[in-house]
Formats: sequence, C-alpha cells, structure tokens
Amino acid sequence: MNLRGMGVYALLIGALCVVFGLLEAVLVFMECEIWIPRDLFGGLALIVIGAVYLSGVRELLEEKNEGISFLLVGSILIGVFGILHILMIGADWLMYLLGEVDEFPVVNALRPEILLFVAALPVIVYFIRGVELQSSG
Repeated sequence: MNLRGMGVYALLIGALCVVFGLLEAVLVFMECEIWIPRDLFGGLALIVIGAVYLSGVRELLEEKNEGISFLLVGSILIGVFGILHILMIGADWLMYLLGEVDEFPVVNALRPEILLFVAALPVIVYFIRGVELQSSG
C-alpha cells in the first residue's frame, strides 16, 4: 500500500474541496457570473470535507496507517454529496421531460461536488476492492 501517494492524493482533493467550498460560500455575498454556484451551506460542507481529507495528510506522508481513516471518511462524504447532486440533476431532467420546466440547464447542473466525486472515485474503488478481497479471502 502506497501511503505517501495516498497522502499526496488526499492533499490535492482536500485542497480542492477547501478552495471550491470557500468560493461557493464567498460568492453568496458577491455579484459576479461564474460557473461555481452560490451556496453557503454547500460551501461550508465542502470546507468540512476538505478539512477531513487534510487532517490525515501528515500521517499518510509519514506512512502511518492512522491517516487512512481520514481518507476513507472524506471519500465517503464527497461520495454522498456527489451522488446527491447527480440525483438532483436526474430529478431536474425528469421535470424537463414531464414538461414542468421549459429548459434543462446543463451548465447550472454541473457542480464542483460532482467533479470532486469523480476525482475521489479511484480512492473509493480502491477501498471497495480491499473490502471485497478481505471478505473473500
């Protein structure tokens, strides 16, 4: 198991979560057009997820197993938020198909939580495969 590589990965995803979270939260109070949504509570949630990732970076870079738990919990949290936003896109698409809304804004549906979920998928798949190998062996 490459703990240093996991530490670098956790550092990158954690930093991106914090940056996007700060942008989402700060944009609530500003008037500008950007693809990042204005969402105070979503931004705060991303900051917390980023803090979880960043909490385990030191241990992972020092090759201590204690940091793996932070990486796992951060990946679960970003997975939950990413899947939640994907389901919200599906609900909006169904509303469009049913004729309840006039347009389906794909650009507005693309959120940083979904992109960060995609970035965290290798970690999630790694942990799922590890659990499968332990339960079968």
